[in-house]
Amino acid sequence: EYDYVGIIWGKDLSYDNEKKEWSYDVNFIKDPELNLESNELLEILKNRYRVLLTRARKGCYIYFEHEGTKNHFKEIFGIE
Repeated sequence: EYDYVGIIWGKDLSYDNEKKEWSYDVNFIKDPELNLESNELLEILKNRYRVLLTRARKGCYIYFEHEGTKNHFKEIFGIE
């Protein structure tokens, strides 16, 4: 556990605000251990980010590469 963590949320997992759903892009996944053919790939990616987001005790800084995902989190947390 850490007091603060910083996360770069890549374009591998993104949120589509129009469709209201999560999606992934295999072109941005660089992990050789990950099976890109898996039916569970979306859940694996979501779980990885959940783990990263819960490692800090005091705060978490997030940089979003995908604008739609950034806007989704701004909406959830009421940030303008």
